[in-house]
Amino acid sequence: MDAYRNLRVAAAAMPKTVLNETVIVRQIVNFALSRKLITEDPLAGLKLKKVKSSEQPCFSRAEVELILANSQGWHRDGLLILAETGMRVGEVKWLAWHDVDFERRIVHVRAKPGWTPKTGDQRAVPMSPKLEQLLEGLPRTSEWVLPAAKSRQFPEGGRQFSERRLLQYLKRILKKLGLRGHLHTFRHAFISHALTQGIPEAVVRSWVGHVDADIMRLYTHINNAASQAAMQRLSQGTEETVDTRPGKKPLSTFRGPERKLAQIQHTHRRTKNEKRARQKPSPT
Repeated sequence: MDAYRNLRVAAAAMPKTVLNETVIVRQIVNFALSRKLITEDPLAGLKLKKVKSSEQPCFSRAEVELILANSQGWHRDGLLILAETGMRVGEVKWLAWHDVDFERRIVHVRAKPGWTPKTGDQRAVPMSPKLEQLLEGLPRTSEWVLPAAKSRQFPEGGRQFSERRLLQYLKRILKKLGLRGHLHTFRHAFISHALTQGIPEAVVRSWVGHVDADIMRLYTHINNAASQAAMQRLSQGTEETVDTRPGKKPLSTFRGPERKLAQIQHTHRRTKNEKRARQKPSPT
């Protein structure tokens, strides 16, 4: 096991990948022990150290729109579904028309013969207006919502699209736009945007399925635009604070060190007034 892990590290495998593969081997050995297929644990003493999650790329809403504007055909349809639902690419691949409920305006993610969603998730995702418009306009030439285009090899079409080809298409778009990411980044961006818009975490989880708490924290990106807007709101709230005593100027009229001093003085006066109010005997 040690030799295998060293070999994987030498092959530039990511630490999380090496850990996942080690866990799989550990589970196989545990199964063999539980079934008494082996009598001794060959991995006794093996320690599995949790790998620190690395920062993941996250598209802003403007970047998502830019990517879609530079896409076309079934590739664009697939990317839009990813962006508007937070679904995994495998879930989009296995999305069938009987999973789409236009009356209730929801899309079901559920198991099918030969395929089960990751971690067994079965859930319903509400349609956004953009997604509803897209789905209503798609031709129903296959059981799959997003079949691959006809090709020389498959002239009849109707088969499921290739995740690899969709990823290759996205990579070309990202290179053109100078952006970083992959197909899963749309899920990342969906979760991040929902949380920064104030959607309760429980609701987001019901939409996107099982997400580990640590991963959810990793997904909670506050993009620079949202961060700057929040700081502007905070600054505006401070600037509108005024000293209401006769002849006193609003704090917004001060600049530099004088502004800072005025803010400190204002806070000090407010604190003193609050203390006096608490100490003043109530009328009887």
